[in-house]
Parts: sequence; C-alpha cells; structure tokens
Amino acid sequence: MPIDIELYTMEEAATLLGYTVAKVDRLRLERQIGFIPGKPIMITREDLDDYVAREQAKAEFNRRYKPRFL
Repeated sequence: MPIDIELYTMEEAATLLGYTVAKVDRLRLERQIGFIPGKPIMITREDLDDYVAREQAKAEFNRRYKPRFL
C-alpha cells in the first residue's frame, strides 16, 4: 500500500504560510519547522500543520495569560 505524503518546497511552504522564503529558512535552521534535507529541501504537510498548531497555541496562551499593560 503506497504512503501518501504531501511534500512542499520551501517556496511553496512560504506561500502556504504567508511568509517569505527567508523566514521559512530561518524557521528550518532554528528547528522550529521540520524538513527533509536534500535539493530541494522539502517540508511535509504534517510539519506545516504542527508548526501552525504550535503558533496558534502560543498566540492563545499570550492572549489569555499575558498582561496587556505593564
């Protein structure tokens, strides 16, 4: 049974996230987003979904628990 994995190039991932390629590359180098090494570097849909979920959780935490005024 073939495994169906969606793969995206850095450019495609940047477009999907609404980021620049440079930002996606920085996230990759900082190990904030998973990737498959090679030429071209590929990013799975699962890695993109995991990154988005973490960012949404951080934003929700900050919205709920961080003081608005110092």
